[in-house]
Amino acid sequence: MCYCSKCQVLAKTGVACPSCGSKKLREVQANDPVLICTADELKCSMIRAAFDESGIPHEERMCGPGAPPSVLYGRMPSSLYHVFVPYGEMEHCEEILIGIGVLGENGTSKPDKVQTQEEDLESGSMSRRKRIFVRIASAIAFLILVWVVVTLADTCINFIKSAFSNLYG
Repeated sequence: MCYCSKCQVLAKTGVACPSCGSKKLREVQANDPVLICTADELKCSMIRAAFDESGIPHEERMCGPGAPPSVLYGRMPSSLYHVFVPYGEMEHCEEILIGIGVLGENGTSKPDKVQTQEEDLESGSMSRRKRIFVRIASAIAFLILVWVVVTLADTCINFIKSAFSNLYG
């Protein structure tokens, strides 16, 4: 297995990192932190408790924005977290995740917001360049949409003004 020290993910092929596209991969070592799964706050608290009880060092990092719809239902925003564990503990951690019900028996994630590293990277997630391009294109499309709405509103107001000025003036 190859390891990207920038993203802290494993790559099956030594060509490039599946997450960032970096070609600076190296052999993974037992103490390298590796992304094991992505989970929402509820699952993350379960994972934290199980790993703490087993004495497994781990790290949780927030990834992405919270979920605004949860605020509408009277709950706090639910953020996603990446959970990292040492590479030497990966098998033991996967057994624990299966035991607490976060992962299914075959190692695949349950339908909640938990994805293992391999599922996350193989599910067709976009490369960094593609994400940046989509964000820029979305921002440009939004600005064009705002411009069109403002122009149409201005045209409608001018039409209404001219109609009333012809009637009363």
